[in-house]
Amino acid sequence: MEYTKGEWENNRPLIEGRFLDNAYKSIAIIVPTDKEEETEANAHLIAAAPNLYEALKAIEAAKGSFNDVSIIRNMVNALAKAEGK
Repeated sequence: MEYTKGEWENNRPLIEGRFLDNAYKSIAIIVPTDKEEETEANAHLIAAAPNLYEALKAIEAAKGSFNDVSIIRNMVNALAKAEGK
């Protein structure tokens, strides 16, 4: 699967909405909703997409064996990023 590699960041507010990018290129512009908290949550979730994808791929590859602590750590970190923590 091809997608923009690198850490996606929710780091540049626009006058309206949020701008997502990585070190190399623009990823997305998040159009604001009625609630600022919801717009921010959407931006965090989209920014976490590559981390969530990679964590799920690692879980799939582990085939139910969670002896590798890094798999759990990656999953926890991806969820935290998705939640804006």
